[in-house]
Amino acid sequence: MPIDLLVVLVVVAVLLGLGVGVMIREIVEQRRAELVAEQATLRGRVKAGVRKGTERVAKEAAKASRKSMWWMIRRQLRREDDDE
Repeated sequence: MPIDLLVVLVVVAVLLGLGVGVMIREIVEQRRAELVAEQATLRGRVKAGVRKGTERVAKEAAKASRKSMWWMIRRQLRREDDDE
């Protein structure tokens, strides 16, 4: 009986894996088609450029925020060491 259950579970896992793979492939194809359609027009190219610029600014802001956070933590730890 346990071998039959194991076989059924393996089959279910394989089918789920295939289903997820197909979904991911469809999403990637849809995004690729949207990108091609967007690049086909000047307005789309401008929007894409603005979006990339916004993403870059957000990424740099997050990086600066992390750096300032570490700087504040180190500063606080130095203060605590000086107080002792």
